Formats: sequence, C-alpha cells, structure tokens
Amino acid sequence: MKYKLLLLLSLLTLNGFSQNYYEEYPINVSVTTNGTQKQIQCSTYDSVLQTTVNFNTNWITANNIVFSGMLPGKICYTLWNSPVSQIPQVGFIIYDSYSHEFVSQEINVPLISNQTLNVVCGPVWIEIVKQRPWSGYYLNERTYYRYNNLFNKWIIFDELYDYSNTPDIWTIAPIGNTDRLVDSDDYTIIYYDPVIDSMNYRLDGNGVPQHPDWEDCHIGDNEFYMHDPQLHQFVKHPRGNIIGDEVKGIFYGSDIDSTFKKFFFLYDLSTQQWVTDSVYSLTLANIKINDRVVAYTDSSSGLSKKVFCMVYNPITHNWIKDSVATLGIVTGLQIQNGTVKWSDSNGLHIRGYDATMGWGSYNTVLLLNFHLTDFSIQGYNMIHVRNYSIGSDSIFFDFGDGVVSSNNRNVLWHTYNESGNYNVCIYDSTGMVSWCQQISLNICAIAGSISASNDTICLGDSVVFSIPNYVGNVQWQSQAGNNWIDETDPGATSPTYIVSPTLTTRFRAKVTNGNCVPDYSFDKKLTVIQPIGNMYVSDTALTLCSNTSTTLELLGASTGAQYQWQYNTGSGWANIINSNNYWLNISFNANISCRVIVSKWVCDVDTSISVPVTVVNAPPVPTTIPDQRCGPGYVDLEAIGVGTMLWKINTYDSLVYIGNSYSPYISATKTFTVTASDSAMTASGYINNSIGTVTSNGNQKNGIRFNTTSPAYIEYFYIYPQQPGTARIRLIHSNSKRIIKIINVPVLPDSNGVKIWFRTALT
Repeated sequence: MKYKLLLLLSLLTLNGFSQNYYEEYPINVSVTTNGTQKQIQCSTYDSVLQTTVNFNTNWITANNIVFSGMLPGKICYTLWNSPVSQIPQVGFIIYDSYSHEFVSQEINVPLISNQTLNVVCGPVWIEIVKQRPWSGYYLNERTYYRYNNLFNKWIIFDELYDYSNTPDIWTIAPIGNTDRLVDSDDYTIIYYDPVIDSMNYRLDGNGVPQHPDWEDCHIGDNEFYMHDPQLHQFVKHPRGNIIGDEVKGIFYGSDIDSTFKKFFFLYDLSTQQWVTDSVYSLTLANIKINDRVVAYTDSSSGLSKKVFCMVYNPITHNWIKDSVATLGIVTGLQIQNGTVKWSDSNGLHIRGYDATMGWGSYNTVLLLNFHLTDFSIQGYNMIHVRNYSIGSDSIFFDFGDGVVSSNNRNVLWHTYNESGNYNVCIYDSTGMVSWCQQISLNICAIAGSISASNDTICLGDSVVFSIPNYVGNVQWQSQAGNNWIDETDPGATSPTYIVSPTLTTRFRAKVTNGNCVPDYSFDKKLTVIQPIGNMYVSDTALTLCSNTSTTLELLGASTGAQYQWQYNTGSGWANIINSNNYWLNISFNANISCRVIVSKWVCDVDTSISVPVTVVNAPPVPTTIPDQRCGPGYVDLEAIGVGTMLWKINTYDSLVYIGNSYSPYISATKTFTVTASDSAMTASGYINNSIGTVTSNGNQKNGIRFNTTSPAYIEYFYIYPQQPGTARIRLIHSNSKRIIKIINVPVLPDSNGVKIWFRTALT
C-alpha cells in the first residue's frame, strides 16, 4: 500500500538573496513510503518556464530520512535504520534554474569506528562532514560540493580538515557566503574559478590564519595575492618579504627586515595592476581601515604628529592622500561611514572625501563603484563583480534578474538564465543610493546532456558521443590544460561523434545559435588504457644465499599496470601472496623459478620470462680457538671452518682482518666475532670523494662501475648527497643485470660524506 507519510514545509526563504552562481528557487518537499522504502518528492515553480517542475528520487531503503539542511534551492538529508543506527549514506538535491531540472546526488560514505556523519546545506557549498574523537579534540573531515551550472557538473573538494572542541556534528555551522575554501586550521586556501572550471590556486599560508572575510585574496609565505577573474589566476604583488593583512581588498604591511618600510596597496581589476603607496617611517602607527578608507598617525623626526587619510579612487585609478597636523595627544582615531574622526588638544576633528572636491573638513560623500567582468564575450552567460566603493562597507548587489546579494559580499560571480538587457547595480545599505552598469545577453542555445558509449577504452578503440536534446549547432570540444579546443575530425559538428583518442581526454559539446551566448554540456572524461610496453625483468637468473633476501623488478611497463608474481610449484604456477607491485622481495631456502603476470585492464596481458633462483647454502659456523695473556700485548686467535674467515670486533663493526689466523694487539679484554664466507675479499682502497656521478633523475640510473677479483665482499662505502631525502642504492651485476642488493637509506647533505654499511658478498 502506498501512502503519504510526511509533508514538509515549503522553503519560503526569499530566493532573491542568493549567493550562488545562479538563481536558487524555493523547493517544496514531501516523503512517500512504500513498505520498507521511501521516496523524496520535490517540486518548484520555474518563473522562466512559467510552470511547476517535479522530481522524485529513487526508492530509498531506510526507516527514517532526516533533513539536515534546507536552504533556498538545496535539500540535504541523512538516512537511519533507527534513532541510534545511521546508514553510511547521505544525499542532496538542487534545482538548476539554468537547465531547468533537478539534480540529485546520493553518496555512500565509508565510516570507521567512532565516526559520525552529517551533510549540511550552506549558503554556497554543500558539506559532507565526518567527525570522530582525536587527541582530546574532534577531527572533522569535510568534503565540499558545489554545482557549476555553466557546465552542468558538481565541483568536489575532499580531504579538508579542521577540529572542534566538542562533538558538534549535528550543530556544526556550514561555511559561509564565500567562493573559497580553507583547510587544516585555515592555513590553506582553495579558490574555484567557475569559468575555466578549475581549482585556481592553493597555497600554504605559512602558519598565517586565513581571515573569514578574505573573499578572493590570499597572504602566504610573506607574499600577497589577489585573484584576477580575467586572467583566471592569482596575481602576486611584485614585492615580497612583507607581513601584514587585508581589509575589503585593501592590503597593508611592512617589510620583515626593514620594519620602517610600510606599504598600502590594492589590485585594480580595471587596469590589472597593483597600485602601492609606500611610507618609510619608524613612527607610523594607529592604522585604521574601514569603509575602504585608510587612516593612520605619523610624525617625522622634528615634526609634530599628523593624521594621514587615504582613499583609492577607482575612477582616476590612484591613491588620494591627505594629512592634517595635530596638537598634543591624538585620541579616538576612527572611521565612521567613510569619515575620519579624532581628538587632540584643539578638540574634535573630522576629515572626509568627496570625489569632486577631494579631502576636507566635512563628511565623506558616498562613492559607489564596482568592476564588472562580462564573460558573455567569451561565450559564457556569467559576470563577475568586485566592489571598489568609498564610504561604506555595507553594500549589496542587484543583478537585475531578481537576484540580490546579502552579507555585504564584495566579490560575486553570477549567471543569467534568460536573454535581455540587465542593469547590474550596487546599493548602499538603505537601498536609496545606487550606481549601475548595463549588460546585454542573448541566450537561446541549449546544450542539455551528453552521453558516451563507454568511459574507458583500450588504445585504438573508439567511443560514440551523442547529444540528444539541444537547440542550435553542435561543436565537440576536448580539453587541453585549462583550455577547450574545437575538434576537427569528421563528425565534430554532428550530434553523434565517434572519437578514438590516444590519451585520456575530457570531451564536451558546445552549442551555438546565431548571435546567442553559447551553451556547454557537462564534460565527460574518457580514459584511454595504454599498452603494457616493452617490459623486462631485472634479472634473467638469480643466485642468493639461503636465509637472505634480494629484489626482482619488472621494468619498462607503462603507468597503471597491474602485477601478480608467481612461483613454480613443480606441477604448475601459483600466485605469491601480497606480490602486486612491480618489484618482488625474494627470500627462499630452495631453488625455485619466478615470473610475473602484467595486465592493463582488459586491454593487454603479458607474462615475463621465468627467472630461475638458485639458493646457495651458507658455510657452517666456524670453530674458534681463543687466547689470553697478562697485560697488554699480542694474542694468537684461530678460526677453523669452510670458506674465508672475516674478523670483526663486534657483529656489525667493520672488518679488522681476513684469514684463519689473527694476532691483534690488545690492551684490555676484547671479544671478536668471526664469520665464515664463501667469498674472498680484495684489498680496500682509499676513500675517494671524486668518484661518482651527481644526478637529480633517479631514472637515469647513473652510478659507479668498478671491477673486482671475484669473489669479493663490500663492507661499506660513502655517498655525498646534495639534498635531504632517501637514497635508493642498488648493486647490479653489469653483465647479467642481476640485482645483488637494494637498500633505502635516509640521508642529509654532508660534505664529509655519509657512510653506508653494505656488508654484501659479490658472487
């Protein structure tokens, strides 16, 4: 039996206060139950289509659906089997007002012990949060989702972390009205550029906390950056080595080494240049920045203190500066509604700025101004605005299509759903004063969705792309870096396009219609599996001592290959467990043969040669004859056994003698260790710092070639690393290419060399 279980309230929040790229319509939600399954049913009124659009999710197996967030245009929910048994799955739904369709996501989220799960609808981003106890705090692992309606795709950033003092998973606040994300105590910035569909920049803040009101700037490693939407990148201030801060797009700071050098600067999007005012003074103090007005006090040697006032005029593109001499102590320096105020021995003073008259003893006259970047010229129905007003931080944008910004955002991206002429205006908080710019958009091309016959192919195979529902003319494109390039092969302008790329590539459809702004489908990634390549085993035959180990390597296979090493049981081949790497660590006590099976998806499978491994038994433990004496002098020691006797003071010390009889001089009781070896040792040479080849590319396999009287034994050698890291050292037989030994040693730069104990027989 099918019946309505619960009818939830419609989201009646005004859609006019949207912070996203697109207009977000209120969504009506209800839940229908059918036995053990539930279905979420959504509807919204689309003012462009002048109709109600309906959407139903797939049937969900859960006893309860808890809606964890419902903002304009967003629905977030978690699933439960019981009040204490959570299903590791979350979902969210948005309405894309540009494509006029609902978009739903159901995400399976693996959980570990003591970890809880929630999904939160924020003003801009949807956040999946996993929380668990961590060293007295609570670790939050966040994944962020945002929908880019230009390309009909979800933008996803995962593995971002922060901490809570208490278990606040059910009351955790979503990230605010911002286009940027932060990570790990807010020391890293991630800024997404929706036009080029790219994570534009990511910088370590060098321990400098990122302020919540930094909308499109970043300070890190004593350098200052501002995002330029026209260049689609962050632009660095030409001067480095500065420590400081930013307020509403105005930066200030001082040189780290020469602190008397002070700087005030901003990035002007109209000229695409940094504009800086430099002040060299040891007495500059009391810096105030508010309403995009700067004030501070300063007194040069021998002169009375002055109050300095500054604004950046976005029309003349320069700093306008003012100074007033003061008498006595300056108190109460502040900026109110763009007017600078302070008191001294002569009483209260004010200084204000008027764009026509300049600075004077009057209140600042509000100058509203913003820069607008129109991407319709590049084929996108999107604009970018940045506030450059003087006299107030309390502003909002009206985009002319019913969407109005909130929370005094200074930087916004916005897309339009319909053709028309739009007045884009900036207002003060009263809504009585405004300044506007006009844009014209002609939107009549529709791309819709594309499909592909497969998302993974072998090199040489082909895939059929198709675009079923579109209005206009089709041009298929492929991505090269951050750019999209028109395809030119036959069918590249048809609704069905057959491709056979040689590399993994993203494809999309661009639809044009006369003079209209083009429309773009979401992109699809086509993975191309490359052949295995010219693979070979590092050794064609291998000999090792019993109870010792060495390494076989499969070389030459292309990236992404899968490996399975095998050994011959005498009646067939069997897999060696945990041997799914290109290398195999060998340790056998009997003769055996090994090989490796290499595969690339379903495209290519190959088998290496069979490598015979011969195991040589170590010589028996020798018999030793000790000696003793009274007082310092020589003693006669004897070792009887098979092979060459190697004498050491302690087990892991250097060799002190080779041979059966050894007569060392001793001054105190001393214990020697004797090892029997089936190899003979050649004479040691001098330490030579000039031997060796410095290389920064491990794939070159540069090194030292040397000859020995076989058999021989390497005790130790020196290397001279140029930088810290891990030295991977391989000893290879030059004729057979057999790997005798591989070691990995952590090293630091040392002009005296780093002594590497190797202790390996050459056989």
